[in-house]
Amino acid sequence: MVRDTLFEDLSPGELGLLVTFLVVGTYMFVEAGSYSATIGLYPRLLSAVVVLCALLVLFQNVLPEAAQAYVAEPGGSLGSAADVPEDLDEDDLDTSAGATTDSEGTSRAQVVLTVLVAGYLLVSYLVGMYVATPVFVVVYGVVYDLGWKMTLLLTAVASVAAHLFLTVFNAPVASGLLL
Repeated sequence: MVRDTLFEDLSPGELGLLVTFLVVGTYMFVEAGSYSATIGLYPRLLSAVVVLCALLVLFQNVLPEAAQAYVAEPGGSLGSAADVPEDLDEDDLDTSAGATTDSEGTSRAQVVLTVLVAGYLLVSYLVGMYVATPVFVVVYGVVYDLGWKMTLLLTAVASVAAHLFLTVFNAPVASGLLL
């Protein structure tokens, strides 16, 4: 199969999110080098996985067929513009809760997720992940209508995880540019 372009199967929203993951993952990997060996292991490992996965999805068209089938497998959170059969009518598509697409094929859910992730990264950089994590989870729960019980539960879990990183691992998650 001949590909017209390298990123033919990616919508602009997917491409933007992948580039965001690459930039932030690379930045985090470099910055984690300043942590001690024990503290820096987790952020280095996590950022390396994020960069590797983003590169796999970004360059899926040049992968061998077996790897390409695995990476491009439908059913992920973003999916691909090529995953939608061409014989479906616009009336057959569910246009509720983020399934609405604009003329370029980017769904509202993709754009909202990209904005939320970028906002989380920005707030984390400014005031620290300790404060930004519960705020992000609350905003995510409200935007995606998870219900108040689920949003509260997820916020509590995220807050406990952030507190563990702060106290047990002595990770500098409470400091940001402004704090």
